[in-house]
Amino acid sequence: MMKNTQKKLKAKHFRYLSKENIEKPKDFLSGFFERIDLEYWQEKIYVFLSSGSVQQRYPMHDPSFVHQKLIEQVEYAYILYYSNTITSKANRLLDYIFEIQSLSNWREQLDSVLRNQTDKFSYFDDDNYNRYLINLIELTHYLVKFLFLYANNREGYFTFPYYILPTYRLNSEELISQNYHKRIGTDKDSSDSPQPLLQFKHNVEIPEWIKLPSYSVKTLKVFFDKNDLNGWREDIRYWYESVLTEDQYWSPSINDSYSSANLLYLYSCIRSLVEIFMHQLSEEERLELSVEYNNPASIFPEIDSFRVRQNCRVSTLYYVNPDARKNPLPAILKGLSIFTLCQWQEILYDWLEYGLSTNPYTGNYFPFSGTIYQTLIKTLEISYLIAFEDELELIPPATLINNPAPT
Repeated sequence: MMKNTQKKLKAKHFRYLSKENIEKPKDFLSGFFERIDLEYWQEKIYVFLSSGSVQQRYPMHDPSFVHQKLIEQVEYAYILYYSNTITSKANRLLDYIFEIQSLSNWREQLDSVLRNQTDKFSYFDDDNYNRYLINLIELTHYLVKFLFLYANNREGYFTFPYYILPTYRLNSEELISQNYHKRIGTDKDSSDSPQPLLQFKHNVEIPEWIKLPSYSVKTLKVFFDKNDLNGWREDIRYWYESVLTEDQYWSPSINDSYSSANLLYLYSCIRSLVEIFMHQLSEEERLELSVEYNNPASIFPEIDSFRVRQNCRVSTLYYVNPDARKNPLPAILKGLSIFTLCQWQEILYDWLEYGLSTNPYTGNYFPFSGTIYQTLIKTLEISYLIAFEDELELIPPATLINNPAPT
């Protein structure tokens, strides 16, 4: 997209920016980020976009504030892009942002997101699901990150993942599969120039405030601080049902917890948990896919459930056999290794997409849906044992009530 450097930008070109804003963008951006932490602001944008982009979503309490400030920052970004004075890495991102949509169209799209949350007629409109939701979240996530660094005179530290850009905007080195999840660090552009299109994603970068560090007992405790075992299982159970069932989707009509933002949060947490375990596997330890297409409902043999007590809380574990209790980490790795890490990422993205849609899941991994669900539950249960091994008390079998495993 060629920049127009012939006309001077004026306040009339913008909705919220004055002449002074245009002349001193860094001063005003610095003032904003002195009041609001970057990660908190990224989280607010994440909730705003997701809550206003799916059917019957649960609205956030201050969408108008986020709407106005985000439009202001898109306008500031346009000023910086137009000035042709930003770093080459930032220019690659902004060039793509204003290639796929004009500044006017960005404003209209964010207006639509606000309207979907605040207009009682739009709220129940089944056609307002935004198929480009993930793209919008990713692009704005890194846009405001750049503005934060720019405001703090640190724009030289700005990076973003290769896959944020479409393939025609990547050079040959960046297109190599093992480099695809690295961060932009080159000024070379692809010579190809097809028509610009927003591309569908098969992966979502996990926000830093959600991402788990490397595997450890402490990391697992951090994970269960976000939700308890029963809460995680309940969320995954409803996620599983919303993926498979037509006209059932992640919606606050069931419960306030089932907003689209909550599903994006759940997706990020579960994917992060899967990733820390998959990174424990060496290449030699990754097993061949062994589940069979003709048995989609369940691959796990029925085992005796047992109960454990942590303080005053009692939990029933359905998928932990005696061997898993003795060797918990290898049991998790063996269970997850029926798929590669890339396959797990694709599966969870499919579940995210179909969980937000009224359509039933019919993708490549549909025959394994029961297997996937049970593997995730088993991973949670064994992780819980690892995290709180010293705090759990096994309730003797004689006092057990016959509890069948969930299917």
